[in-house]
Amino acid sequence: MAVSGLGTQVGTTLVYTYCTDSYKPQSGEIGAILNLFKSTFAFTIGFYALPFSEKSGYDVAFGILAMINVIAIFPLIFMLFNGKRARERQGVPKEHQDL
Repeated sequence: MAVSGLGTQVGTTLVYTYCTDSYKPQSGEIGAILNLFKSTFAFTIGFYALPFSEKSGYDVAFGILAMINVIAIFPLIFMLFNGKRARERQGVPKEHQDL
């Protein structure tokens, strides 16, 4: 459970920091969307992880949850190294240009 919680916190912190540094005018919307996904993911872990672990065993269940976190971090690492090129291809967002 700790590995899954740590992965959720590290992942959302990296995404929030990257997005707010890259898209400052849209940081309010980014924060709201990330909190929605973080709350939804945290609920599903608490709601489904214990029955899943009782049925399949704690080592298998939390091993699978840890692997999900590891797989979810790969796009974040990709964006850390290639995000500037992706932002340049997308151009400047047209929303909130007056801010």
